[in-house]
Amino acid sequence: MNEFRATIEEEAIGWIIRIRDPQFDDWELFAAWAEDPVRAQTYAEMAAADIDLTEQLTSSTVGQRQAANDDEPQGFQSKRRLVLGWAVAAVVVAAVGFTVRPFGPSTYTVATVAGERKSIRLEDGSRIDVNGGTRLVLDRRDARFARLETGEANFSVVHDAGNAFVVEAGGATLMDAGTAFNVTRIGKVTEVAVSEGLVIYNPKSEKLALPPGRMVHVSDGQQPVLRSVDPHSVASWRDGRLIYDGAPFAKVATDLSRNLGVMISVSPELAKRPISAVIQLNGNDSKAISDIGALLGVETLRVGNGWRFVVEGNAKH
Repeated sequence: MNEFRATIEEEAIGWIIRIRDPQFDDWELFAAWAEDPVRAQTYAEMAAADIDLTEQLTSSTVGQRQAANDDEPQGFQSKRRLVLGWAVAAVVVAAVGFTVRPFGPSTYTVATVAGERKSIRLEDGSRIDVNGGTRLVLDRRDARFARLETGEANFSVVHDAGNAFVVEAGGATLMDAGTAFNVTRIGKVTEVAVSEGLVIYNPKSEKLALPPGRMVHVSDGQQPVLRSVDPHSVASWRDGRLIYDGAPFAKVATDLSRNLGVMISVSPELAKRPISAVIQLNGNDSKAISDIGALLGVETLRVGNGWRFVVEGNAKH
């Protein structure tokens, strides 16, 4: 560790010790310190180092709920990093705060049909890329708020230490501090994947810190499940690519439908088959769909105006 990095980590420890004081109220000074990109990155790395999430959540006294699992290897030697992992989340939450906005006369809906995409530039310079089959609620009076009701959106947020960007999805609150992250809400499942910065999942309850390369999968009424993800694959749909590492085939079919604008389903025996592939989206005609099927090792069957993937040899001609 070089001297510069060591100094920043020691400064961070000092801040965490100060913030634990019930009388601490110097949030503006802390926010100014954390605006530096190197310091912010150090915080993200500290959060990522908190791999032993189960131990962290069960031992804390801030009323956090334990995540259902964490697929990273266990046993980091540095207990200091374990302590810092949850502290980073609590510190960021306390520093910027947030308010959940109800629907009101200033809110409006941005909607896309399957196969359609939109890019929205907000007043603060942040950008939202909206995928097909999506319904997103924004607020004319607050450019730092969005509610994803269904579909998929990628958020590239301009940092504002005194005003966090808040996204609501599936009853969860996501708070960021200068971040790029992708959110999907399909049926009763919400997923959040982070490519840059730091996102706090439910800052008033779980307080899960998601640094780059981490994602959370949550089914309504269930505990959140943490997973790893390649930061470079997050929101690859914007570049016409879908990247999977063990995703169930049913999810792949849903993603293809949303991106191509044509209904694609899978036979029941394929629904849970794990898929690891990079799918290049080159169109939605019969050849393009057949090529995708061949890549995934299945056959394609025309069903009405859509397509169905079936086990090889089971297609009816």
